[in-house]
Amino acid sequence: MPRLHYLYLSNVLISENALHRMIEVCPILHELHLFMIDGLRRIVFRSLTLAIMHISMPRVALHEFSIRETPNLESVTFSYVDLWRIPTFTVGKRIRELGLKLPIVDSPSLNIVPSKRSLSFITSLVFGIKFTDSDEVSKAIQMLSLFPYLQRLEIECFNFSTMNEHGFGEWDPVDDAVLCLKKHLQHVLFKGYCGTVGEVKFARYLVARAEVLISMEINHSVDWSQDEISHQKDLICIRGKASLFAQLYFTKSMVSDDARRKKATFLNSVSMI
Repeated sequence: MPRLHYLYLSNVLISENALHRMIEVCPILHELHLFMIDGLRRIVFRSLTLAIMHISMPRVALHEFSIRETPNLESVTFSYVDLWRIPTFTVGKRIRELGLKLPIVDSPSLNIVPSKRSLSFITSLVFGIKFTDSDEVSKAIQMLSLFPYLQRLEIECFNFSTMNEHGFGEWDPVDDAVLCLKKHLQHVLFKGYCGTVGEVKFARYLVARAEVLISMEINHSVDWSQDEISHQKDLICIRGKASLFAQLYFTKSMVSDDARRKKATFLNSVSMI
């Protein structure tokens, strides 16, 4: 396949040898997507041109991942892959972005506990949260502590109320060491933000603690006037900014509530392998 530049494989049962050989015979392959692939336990591709790779929802657990033979690889994204279970994981410092997409914080498949080892190679993280109680926010912060070199964070908000819930409970951040907030986290995106108690408190925590933050985008699902946006900004920044360069941006979400509810249902049930 001498002219193949982009390859997307979905719901395919293929042997490891066949897939690795397929990659080798694509001399200009630039981007590779593997979605729900069955039979693949080792990803040790050989390619001089591969730059972007996405691995999503594998059918079987990975035993090995290595980029030693892909010298020009710039970005790798894992979606709903349990990286903690991969025995051999080899990456180099040259890779620009290594991302991980996770389910909703309180999903049965996402068991974030103190015994989890940190993943220092992850630079970009996405997860969902319903913001229904303070325990969820505490779990989210505990999760952040597992990614000490995180640079980009995306939070998918799935609280569909526009009211400040009294049931959220009291929450004050503990003075624990979330290392990515000290030197690395630069960009934060809230998607589907409604301005609920939990959302405001989590955004406020990040603004007040992230010392090198450059931007926080609030992609909101409710219709706010400019005065309401200014009020939301004041609520988030009431404890100040840890970074002199931090800027808040508000944008209106074009995603419907029905689509967000479907996404929330999926993220709550998706399995991590």
